[in-house]
Amino acid sequence: DRHPLYYAQKQLVVAEASSKGARQIYAGGEPCAGDRQRVAIVRPVCAVETKLVRVDEDGVCSYLMDLETPAACAGASLGRVRDLERRLAY
Repeated sequence: DRHPLYYAQKQLVVAEASSKGARQIYAGGEPCAGDRQRVAIVRPVCAVETKLVRVDEDGVCSYLMDLETPAACAGASLGRVRDLERRLAY
């Protein structure tokens, strides 16, 4: 049986970058706690390999994830970043 987040995050709502770092917000997840839908905030961190290193429940039906990936490194190609977005969205 798969974790609910596997099915949940199907729509990238916003991708932001600031001096504090980047984040991607995925919404439209499966219902939880009544009529709320799950939301995931993914914070990419520069690393050699792509792997999910942390998942915390940041509130009811809201998840904060740290994802190590080369796509977060300075100078990452646009193609690599787009590939990461596609893999996270499905």
